Amino acid sequence: QQQQQVLVKQVKSVFLFIAEPDVKLFGNIPHQASNYTGRTQVENEILEKLLSTDTRMIVIVALPGMGKTQVAIRVSHLLESKKRRVIYVQKDHTQTRLDICKEILYVLCGDDRMTGNDDDIVRQATHKLSELQENTVIVLDNTEDIQKEGDFEDFAQKLLASAPKVKLMITTRRDINTFSVDLHKVKLEPLDTSSCATLLQEVA
Repeated sequence: QQQQQVLVKQVKSVFLFIAEPDVKLFGNIPHQASNYTGRTQVENEILEKLLSTDTRMIVIVALPGMGKTQVAIRVSHLLESKKRRVIYVQKDHTQTRLDICKEILYVLCGDDRMTGNDDDIVRQATHKLSELQENTVIVLDNTEDIQKEGDFEDFAQKLLASAPKVKLMITTRRDINTFSVDLHKVKLEPLDTSSCATLLQEVA
């Protein structure tokens, strides 16, 4: 009988979740690479900045293959484990700033996302972000191509200005030359010898 009561509670919780119209799914963080290793200090540095300071933007800068994306994925999962909402925008889905806004709207609104012209979509995205009541980290992965368009830094600053509950974590090959006091840069260094040895053992 006790097991039946537990089962009934579980079923009720499932139906309550389905019936709730305002519930949105945010499980869009990519899976972590199985051989990821050696970045604990960097992870802790980023987490501390995002969770315990007024930092609004983290920029992870490194050459190709240094592990920028994997660090961002790892930190995203750690944030989620600490009940912090994460919206992960992958490079495969975004080629322009407009694509970033479309992806954000898709995650926030699902199929009821954007209508209208480009300016309308940007306005809808910033408006939706401004309405967020829960602290949220948006991850923009591999933005170097979008940065070539120009004004990316201004776009990021405007996005943050419209949404006080939002912080950004950006990975890129190109440095971001904004002078905001709310920005923290992380320049990834090569893995140390011990971590390299561990990685080689795992992939061998």
